[in-house]
Amino acid sequence: MKTISNQSIKDAFMIGVLTFLISAGWALVSPPGSSPDEDAHFTTIWCQSEYGSKSCAEVPLGVVELGKCYFLDADALPTCQEEIPNTGAKPERILNQNLFYLTLSKFIDTQNIEKSIILMRIFNALILALLVSSIVLISSQKVAYATVLGIMIVNIPLGYFIISSINSSAWPFIFTSILFPLFYNLMNWRSSILKSVIKIFLLIILFIICQRVRPDISLFVAIYFITLLPFIFIFEAEWAKNFRSTKFYNSLLLTISIILSFILVVFTWNRSNLVSFRDFEISALETISRIPSIITGVFGGWGLGSLEVRMPSINYVLILFVFLALLFRGLKFSNISQTTSLLLQLMFAFLIPLFVIIQSNLKVGEWFQPRYILPIFYGITIHAIMINLNNLDRKIQLVPIAVISIISFAFALYTTARRYTIGLGNFDLNLKNDSSWWWDFQLLPNPITIIFISCLSYSMLWVYLYKRIKPTSMLFPQEFSKKTN
Repeated sequence: MKTISNQSIKDAFMIGVLTFLISAGWALVSPPGSSPDEDAHFTTIWCQSEYGSKSCAEVPLGVVELGKCYFLDADALPTCQEEIPNTGAKPERILNQNLFYLTLSKFIDTQNIEKSIILMRIFNALILALLVSSIVLISSQKVAYATVLGIMIVNIPLGYFIISSINSSAWPFIFTSILFPLFYNLMNWRSSILKSVIKIFLLIILFIICQRVRPDISLFVAIYFITLLPFIFIFEAEWAKNFRSTKFYNSLLLTISIILSFILVVFTWNRSNLVSFRDFEISALETISRIPSIITGVFGGWGLGSLEVRMPSINYVLILFVFLALLFRGLKFSNISQTTSLLLQLMFAFLIPLFVIIQSNLKVGEWFQPRYILPIFYGITIHAIMINLNNLDRKIQLVPIAVISIISFAFALYTTARRYTIGLGNFDLNLKNDSSWWWDFQLLPNPITIIFISCLSYSMLWVYLYKRIKPTSMLFPQEFSKKTN
């Protein structure tokens, strides 16, 4: 029976600490009210803290007005929050109460709105770090490293921005980022009983929690399970070892996976009429031609915040290049099961926004945002990385991916901080602006220090993983490293 090794504990500690510092940097570079609908989320949290299940009568005006400074031009620095009087107001938007708001309500300081939000953001960054560390402990090294690398790549910039915020998408993002290793290792009964119990416990508990926060998490869990079905029952199950060379068994699982995928496609189509914006119909051909912009939006092609924080093109071009390079190289070395899984996940990434926009009669850019499909890209990227690592002849191949990712990360974080200190219409490497209300917050160091610590942590994590990855070790049994089953 295998137990948790000392190396796994060391890996979990180092990766957890660096992951926390990376996310904490994102939590601090943007002020309260900057994430999507943060005023509504914060109002709900405040009401939960002050009134519990009772009707919310009044909140500070600063809570209601939170974020309205950031709905306009990102070229000018908004400082209107300094002028908000310290009075009470009736809540404008209260969302459905759930465990997310109940938990974060414990961090409310009624005397300090900014401190309350910073504490909640740091808490979410800590949750990501702890769960990633848990995955490192209960997974094989290669699965753990691929998971961490996938999270580091996909989260630039949108994932890090949302996870390190008080938007209710934060917890589902964290959960789906570790779904691949949980499913992949679920049937690995060769591991210790403790590891098996932890895997099942994490999967069930996290699903229950996140499903109550955002019901659409069920769709992503179904996508992961269906598309990874052959791997769950072939690669890791001890009892399946006698079937690993049986083409009929492999073909049967692939067929089941494909059939279930198309059943889920039909179900998604039938449930995609979510809003109604207009009476006249939008051209389906126009919609199809514009859908790729939502895909690029996952990697920074759209703005952050209220979509006004425009990322420089170098950011999303570089990280999209990394994703495509990993994907195409993964497809090159994948067998038929792996290829099918990757293509099915890509299909869902394209069809979900297409169905919602067509059924709801929207234009691309209205209502449906890239963050609604970002969870799918964790699975695609982690899977592609595992295939790439399995066929890695020399570790030097990781160097350009690491360098490009670090550059993209630095530009994304700096641009976000710049928008909220001097405005995107100005440029100053020091990000110094005496009129900026945000950096007067006494508990925070200057923005350049925060950017430096976060970027250094991101680079150190790449270096650590680079040293730990063995170039010739195998992720899958030998027979599944071939192009065909």
